[in-house]
Amino acid sequence: MSWTDGPINPMNSLLDPRNDEALAVCDAVERYVRLELAPHCLRSETPIPTAVCRAVVTGLVDIGVLNLGEATGWGLWDDARAPLNRRVSIRTLQCLARQSPSIGYQAHLQALAAYLDRLAGVPEPRGTAVVSLQGHLGLGRDALAAALGDAALTPEQQAILGDNWAWPSRDRPRWLHALPDWTATWIATWDGDAGWMWRRAERATLGVEVHAHSLGLDELTTHAVTAPADGPRIAATATIDGPAARDALPALLAVHGAALLALSQSVAEVAWGKAREYARARYQGGQAIIAHVAVQRLLSDALGAAHEASQALERLGQAGADWPDLPALWRDRARCQVRLSAAASAALQVFGGLGYMRDNGMEKLLRHTAHLRLLGGSPEELSLCVAHWDAVRGESPSDVRDRSP
Repeated sequence: MSWTDGPINPMNSLLDPRNDEALAVCDAVERYVRLELAPHCLRSETPIPTAVCRAVVTGLVDIGVLNLGEATGWGLWDDARAPLNRRVSIRTLQCLARQSPSIGYQAHLQALAAYLDRLAGVPEPRGTAVVSLQGHLGLGRDALAAALGDAALTPEQQAILGDNWAWPSRDRPRWLHALPDWTATWIATWDGDAGWMWRRAERATLGVEVHAHSLGLDELTTHAVTAPADGPRIAATATIDGPAARDALPALLAVHGAALLALSQSVAEVAWGKAREYARARYQGGQAIIAHVAVQRLLSDALGAAHEASQALERLGQAGADWPDLPALWRDRARCQVRLSAAASAALQVFGGLGYMRDNGMEKLLRHTAHLRLLGGSPEELSLCVAHWDAVRGESPSDVRDRSP
């Protein structure tokens, strides 16, 4: 199947038809996914072996889609400030997620680590570096939104940030979902005096406890990352502090939110496509069940959610879009991620009891959307962050229109 197959085709209209390089990158991704990844995804009930996942991700590096070098190019999230790079990156993740959102998410984490490696000037990084983009218990509610602004923090907000974004310890681990062979991770921390700081820590210096498998993203492993008792004295291999560290956090949070939304949208679209195909082929009472009103409603709900998320992603790729606009992005995620989970559930219901069988993949797609909605902040936590922005420094739609030419 080519990327242009299917009814939604969310990103093709965003690519500049005059930019041959961007189109060539997207074509390369589509061919690579079709030839190197799709054959390993034929049995939905069987997770892809770790060695195969690593080989596929390494192949993305070889063709330049995942750029781990010092110079930027057309790689995933190489320059998210550029609208065209955002569009290509979103499309790349959607293409990967049609077969394996796990591999798409792993490539995304490595791309963010490469961004920080370049920012810190890490020479020729070796191994597999990833990024931890959540605190111990999530984002830190409105305290995170306050810390990204210019206003003074309240004592309560300081306490929340100091607890949630502290350097990982046994009682405050950081949670990381990645392939089990990662060798280093970038960790964002908050200090009441120094502010935000990023540290690149080698896995050998950390405590890593592997937990039971999470809900979705079957190929990835859940890790609780801690540091020894003398954690503050561990020498990080690289550090980013000061204004650069503070500026990097909203930039990476925005990219992370866009990636999670792109992966979820693609998974929900696949679920809808499978449900529609089944509804056309399954006969009951002498007619295909797609003729039943109840089935049509389920399909319509799933398709509507996929369209809504596609439109939100389209806005992210527009040349005139503010970037990073965390309030708008988190508002979209808080709304769309819930609807995308409901979309996967509606698609599963078209199958009836068969939807819960592992061999048709529907329950797996439902688990993926449920898992992705909790990464990067749950919808409820994102709503709390947005509520703080709106209350403290939000603008009404009329204010924005008044400034428009």
